[in-house]
Amino acid sequence: MSLESHEIQPDSWSLYKVILDFTREIGIEKTVPTIVRFNVYGSRLDNSLERTGFIRIGNKNENLIFGNLTSQAITTTSYRAGGVDSAGKQVAGGASTKVNREFTGTFLLTLEQEKEILSSKNLVIRFYAGAWPVTVSFQEDDLETLKYYLRAKPGMEQD
Repeated sequence: MSLESHEIQPDSWSLYKVILDFTREIGIEKTVPTIVRFNVYGSRLDNSLERTGFIRIGNKNENLIFGNLTSQAITTTSYRAGGVDSAGKQVAGGASTKVNREFTGTFLLTLEQEKEILSSKNLVIRFYAGAWPVTVSFQEDDLETLKYYLRAKPGMEQD
């Protein structure tokens, strides 16, 4: 599931892309709690991702502890060829470089949290890059997709 976070930071709005991968083992008689693997991408993430955040299910906030945190810089360079434009003017070529940060990690959804999500109308996950928040608010369609996943049982028909 890929979601976006729009946060106001000093001097500008920042856009973060967050990818959440929900996985769990489903047995005949027992379901193991869901492990959520995440990737957070953003150009203005200069700080490390904090080891704690929170999840808001309905109106209830609970702390999240993130594990397996990693960070890397991703550099992309775009090249523009020089030449002559349609008016016959010489156009200089050039290059531009952009550095983005990627943070990865995991957290666990408890069985209690999963049950609360199934009856909730809203869900928010908050990460922090230093003091800056990265907020992921689930839209109705995304929340319904997650609920479908949480209801899955062995032998259940897949759409």
